[in-house]
Amino acid sequence: MFTRLYGDKSRILFEVENPPLSLLIRSIIGLDRAEVETRLAEYINRGVFTPQQLRFVDTLVDCLVRDGYVPLGALYEPPFDQFHFEGPEELFGPAAERIFDFVEMTNRPAMSPLCDASQRGVG
Repeated sequence: MFTRLYGDKSRILFEVENPPLSLLIRSIIGLDRAEVETRLAEYINRGVFTPQQLRFVDTLVDCLVRDGYVPLGALYEPPFDQFHFEGPEELFGPAAERIFDFVEMTNRPAMSPLCDASQRGVG
């Protein structure tokens, strides 16, 4: 489970101690709300979500816009844990994989040593 949430431990330690410049820049300027919402709407079908699931997704968008990056492990911590104490898997069921995939896709450009604009993802 740790590897799914955080990745390889040695890589995490390296990234914490030596974050790529692209992550630093993104954490300062965040992401464009309209772009995040458009990409998210393309990726998941919000029409079938419960009100509580929609609040989770809206909180995710807020965090991505503000911080430009959301570690997968953060989806089990405040403010996300207020929606279901056991995490996104219990809140979304099988649709949780789409949420994880979207977060990974959105984070990928920020974690690249060279933020390549040709990469698929937000930002």
